[in-house]
Amino acid sequence: MQRKPLPVTLLSGFLGAGKTTLLQHVLANKEKLKVAVIVNDMAELNIDAALIKRTHLVQAEEKLVEMQNGCICCTLREDLLREVSNLVAQEAFDHLVIESTGISEPQMVAETFDMDPEEDNVQSLKGKACLDNCVTVLDAAELFNNLASISSLKEREKGVAEEDERNVAELLLDQIEFANVILLNKQDLVPDKVSRQTLLAAVRNLNPKAGVQFTTKCKVPMKEILNTGNFDMEKASASAGWLQRLKNPEQMTGEAVEYGITSFVYRARHPFHPQKLYNFAVKNFLLQETELYEHVDAQEEDKGLQISRRADSKVAAAKPLRLQQEHVSRTTSYGKIFRSKGFAWIARRDDMMGEWSSAGNILKLTCGGPWFAALPQEAWPDIEVSEVLKDFEEPHKDRRQELVFIGQDLDRRAITEALDNCLCSDRDLRQSKQLRDPFVAWPELEMMELEVSTDGSDEEIDESHTK
Repeated sequence: MQRKPLPVTLLSGFLGAGKTTLLQHVLANKEKLKVAVIVNDMAELNIDAALIKRTHLVQAEEKLVEMQNGCICCTLREDLLREVSNLVAQEAFDHLVIESTGISEPQMVAETFDMDPEEDNVQSLKGKACLDNCVTVLDAAELFNNLASISSLKEREKGVAEEDERNVAELLLDQIEFANVILLNKQDLVPDKVSRQTLLAAVRNLNPKAGVQFTTKCKVPMKEILNTGNFDMEKASASAGWLQRLKNPEQMTGEAVEYGITSFVYRARHPFHPQKLYNFAVKNFLLQETELYEHVDAQEEDKGLQISRRADSKVAAAKPLRLQQEHVSRTTSYGKIFRSKGFAWIARRDDMMGEWSSAGNILKLTCGGPWFAALPQEAWPDIEVSEVLKDFEEPHKDRRQELVFIGQDLDRRAITEALDNCLCSDRDLRQSKQLRDPFVAWPELEMMELEVSTDGSDEEIDESHTK
């Protein structure tokens, strides 16, 4: 008789949020379930694994596996595949719990269970193990501080790779937006009901599909963690609040609005003036741009991610104070912007879509690939043509501004007016070749098509239009 796939619960969250406390709670209250555990910590001594051992909660019929060589979400996919396969082969466990490192992105770990052995040239877990639940643990008392942080992961956490350019706020949103269960832990440190309800409303708007609840010391019923049958990869990938708002832009009502948590979609069918948009970005955010194609000196070629001029070495010492001042200024002008994400059309870059993504004080504006309008239809990815054409309007086809803003006490009129002021006038459009463009260079369409034809795939185009 063939065994059912081994159900897996994935625990994510920053170091200190309470993942290990939750794991201890699971091991102490699992009743008769035989639970295997895979833990991973970026610290050299794997402190999380040592702490779990000291609790004496890992009994004889259970299995604890330590991942010694790095982060589950990046370098150890093959190791994770192998360890899970080994546990499955023992046919001795009812459930597997994976405690990922504090700097891991849950989606990357989850994709391990959905990898195709032929396409990805790896052994497959399909039919052997399945992701049952994706749980993110948040430190409720520090949530808003972390969202406003400008710290990089290298500054916050030990053992982060030098080339890892992610920041705290960005990772926090990744962990929130992909989960199907979110625990707002340490509720005893949140002083009053209004603060708690504001936190709850904010998280529910960042991920409307997740089940969200407050906990103290991660005490939660086991039915919320083990054998839930709730995880669905397709739904999780589309659960982010900004995506939900694009699909359903109706005005928000109810508890969220009561506590000032709102969201809206900014739309326009004119391009942004590059200089005006740049001025808006650097005035209100720490702007990060990814330089993919511009030729640089050998000493610079490994840096990849460029910080806007306002954050160069000459002003680095003043950056925290200035960012704090600008955060106050932005909040006064527009409200607290927790998250903004979407697509931007910038003049003089008519073939390429700008991918806009802000997390707290940090804004990333990068090349998101070609607009459909810039490609012949035969080069479109495998997607329903009717779905693509829904975004088409003459004369510019699918070129547009479509930006979702999620935050507290947002002044929609002020944000809309500020972005409208960044749009090109008719005169600007007539003189578009003379417009100053201070953003880093993006690839030309011909360059992307050349890359596509060289490796025989249209992966570059697919990635840009399947979000």
